[in-house]
Amino acid sequence: RFRNVTGVQTCALPISILNGIANYRYSTGDLGNAQKTFEQALRVLRNTPGTDMQVAETLNNLAALEHRRKNWNKAERSYKEALLLTDSALGPGSTDSAVTLNNLGVLFHDMKRTTDAELAFRRALDIRRNRLPADHPRIATSLLSLSQILVEQARYNEAAPLLEEAVKKIGRAHV
Repeated sequence: RFRNVTGVQTCALPISILNGIANYRYSTGDLGNAQKTFEQALRVLRNTPGTDMQVAETLNNLAALEHRRKNWNKAERSYKEALLLTDSALGPGSTDSAVTLNNLGVLFHDMKRTTDAELAFRRALDIRRNRLPADHPRIATSLLSLSQILVEQARYNEAAPLLEEAVKKIGRAHV
C-alpha cells in the first residue's frame, strides 16, 4: 500500500521499519539497496513535522554507509547535517551529538585530516565527561580514539595519560 505524504509518494510502512530494513541491508553488504531505503526514509521524514531526531539518526546511518564506500564528502555532509539537527533539537552538549562527533572524528581520521579528527574527538570526549557517569564505556571509547590520533602524531606525552585513564575505565567495567 502506498500513500502520499505532502507530495511524496511512499510506502505506508512506519519509518522505524524502513530504517530497520535499511540497517539490515547495510549489515549484509547490500549497500545499494540500503542507500535507497535510507533515502526513502529521509524523503518521508523531511516532510513530516517533529521528526528532526529521526532525520538525524537516518543521516548518521546514511553517512556510515557513504563512509564505508569511501564517499568521504557525502559522508561528511550527512554527519554534519545530523549534528546540526541534533544540536538544534537537544542542545550542543547532548550525548547524541557526541556520537555524531565521534563518527565525524573517525571519518576525518580515515581522510587523513588529523586536526579535524582531534577536534571532533575532543568535543565528543568533553560532552561525554560532562554528561555520562565517570565509568561509562563511551568515555573510554573517546579516550582511546583521541589517544590514537595523538600517538600517530608522536604526541606521546599527551596520549599516555588518556590511555591510562581508558585502561582504568575498561578494567572497572570488567570487574
